[in-house]
Parts: sequence; structure tokens; C-alpha cells
Amino acid sequence: QLARLKAAGVNTIACVDLVAASGGYMLASAASSIVAAPFAYVGSIGVVAGAPNVHKLLERGGIEYIERTAGQHKRTVNLFTPNTAEGLAKFEEEINEIHVAFKAHILHHRPALAEHIDAVSTGEAWLAVQAAEKGLVDILCTSDQYLRSKRGAAEVWLLQAKQPRKGGLLQALERATHA
Repeated sequence: QLARLKAAGVNTIACVDLVAASGGYMLASAASSIVAAPFAYVGSIGVVAGAPNVHKLLERGGIEYIERTAGQHKRTVNLFTPNTAEGLAKFEEEINEIHVAFKAHILHHRPALAEHIDAVSTGEAWLAVQAAEKGLVDILCTSDQYLRSKRGAAEVWLLQAKQPRKGGLLQALERATHA
């Protein structure tokens, strides 16, 4: 949504008071600017994936798990059977592909990071004070401070989700319990 608004010429600001790590930073990076509280946690441009493997536990219990797949790489890592070197290598390849795409997304929205994208995409996250020095954050202040600073220059709106209207059976039951 932020990328669409930005593409339409709307100046978008992502405000981070607590955490914008990994997917949160991916989202924030699509905004025109990132505002973060000095002690917010920002970054974590990396990928993690894992799965427990319980095949030894199943063997001890005398349980055989059978699975059939179509496609060489349909199931590269399995919870219930021993994993193969080939499957683990494919899993690692997929994780790396996602990381490359993540970095490309960040660079598309924050091209100023081009010279040091590898240094900031190690999976680490930093306090916003440090993240600003690395180019991951544009303005250091809380969202409240930022919004208050814009009151005179811009119209500030508070958007809230509309509560669903109760009707039908739920409404009848509530009336019956309050009677």
C-alpha cells in the first residue's frame, strides 16, 4: 500500500516507535521517509527459516511416515523423514534467493543504500540512532513528536478501523442478556 501511495505522488512516512525489523523494515522501507524513535529497533534485513525434524522420535515410537510428492523439489525439507544433503542445499538456495529479493526491494525504495547494502543486510538490527548513521532511518524522533511538529504545516488525521455493526442473532442475544 505504501509503495502504491508513493508511486501516486503521496509523501508517505513510516513511523517506528518500537520495532521495524525484517518484514517490518521491508514495509517501512517502501515509505518516502522513515521516522524512528532513537531507541527503536530497526533493520534485520535477512532471512531465517527452520523446521524441527522429529523422524528419530517417530522411529523410537515405531511410527513410519510415508509421503509422496511430484516434482523434484516439492518438499526439500521434511519434518518427519531424514533430510537429504540435496534437500538441505535446495532449502539454503531458496533462502538465499529470498535474501537477494529482500535486498533488491530495499534498494528499490532506498537507493542511497546501494554502496553498502551488504553491510546493512547481515540480518542484524540496530537501535535507530545507529540505523540512522547507516542510512536505514531518515529522522530520529517519536511518532508523536513528528506528528506534533507537522501540525502547522499539514493536516494530521487519525484513522481508526470502524467497529462492525452488530446485527441479527448477536444483537438479539445481547438484548436478551441485558433484559
